[in-house]
Amino acid sequence: MSLLSHILEDVGIKQPDGRPLYALPLTPPRQTELTKTLRQHLIRYPTRSHTAALFVLWASDHIRSHFRGGTLKWAFVFDGLGLSETQDLGREMVGKGLRWWQREVRKSENQTNLYLYTLMAEGGLPQSLLVEDGLYGRVVKGLLAEMESHGPIMPDDVGMKIAARYAAYLPKTFQESEDICRLLKDLGTAIIALRARVPGNIPAEQIDVWLDQHYVNWAIDLPLRLSPAITDSLIRPALRTLRNAQSPIAPVARRMLIHDTNTHQWHPFVRLNEEGILAAHFLPASAKGLRMRFLAGGNASMETIVYNATPLPEISEGWELRCLNRTPPPLRLILTGPSACPASRMGGQWGKWKSFLPCPCPMNAPAYGIARPVA
Repeated sequence: MSLLSHILEDVGIKQPDGRPLYALPLTPPRQTELTKTLRQHLIRYPTRSHTAALFVLWASDHIRSHFRGGTLKWAFVFDGLGLSETQDLGREMVGKGLRWWQREVRKSENQTNLYLYTLMAEGGLPQSLLVEDGLYGRVVKGLLAEMESHGPIMPDDVGMKIAARYAAYLPKTFQESEDICRLLKDLGTAIIALRARVPGNIPAEQIDVWLDQHYVNWAIDLPLRLSPAITDSLIRPALRTLRNAQSPIAPVARRMLIHDTNTHQWHPFVRLNEEGILAAHFLPASAKGLRMRFLAGGNASMETIVYNATPLPEISEGWELRCLNRTPPPLRLILTGPSACPASRMGGQWGKWKSFLPCPCPMNAPAYGIARPVA
């Protein structure tokens, strides 16, 4: 029996049935056997469809297991086989191999074939992202919250822009990868579609339980090669996120207008969230790794709002902010200039965090910092 027949037998089928390649289990021994067999077939039977089927299965899993970010290139794929880069062969193998598995090459909006992205998507999100403790879960929940706020029909370009914003919180090597942004968007879209299957009267904390009972193979719809640990730590919490929830990595400051019913005038305010993630590029490099405390308000008419800022793991570079007040009140926005929050560390002042601008460009970040001596 051939290796492909064994792989099909592992999932109880005799012929490919169109399921994503990440839904095919590959144990470490099977991965070793796949690599060895593929190398032999590339020498002996380079034009056979079975060789192409082995290639796409191996390449998709190789990307999932070993890709560490940056721009995905054909050289990365062929280096894993100890071969020189051959783009034409790679494209031919992807097209022929996916046809054998009854899968299709994914296309961009202008119908360009996305060969390398298809391999990444078929393998699922890279393992080096999924092992980031807590970080990826916050990114996925934030992504879901913002994507769901756009309603059931969302243009592809809007989804990509949202995914790109949340990719900024991932390790640097993944931030500039369009493939990762597209895969994030696809993951968010798939989770939202799963949540949409669940009746509205089912509590959020029971969504995954309902899916287990009524849609047993729901995990097949996700662009992930799921282990039980990843399912429990990442996917189930994302499914159980409250509908229309606020993003856990939302901007710390949000502008708002409050209507005065007495004067019939609108007044600008800033709403500070109770917690959030502040990415590294919002503050100067001199703040990297510091444990800080930010103070907002503090005049005679309102209580001081205090935030603790804890550095995130080195690879993600940023801070987790938690408000020490029970609920931060809205702050009146002075339009003549930006408001600044003094920042301190280890009991001494460090500088000021400018939390919001009076008249920002819509594409600008809502918060940034400046290192400046404080009198």
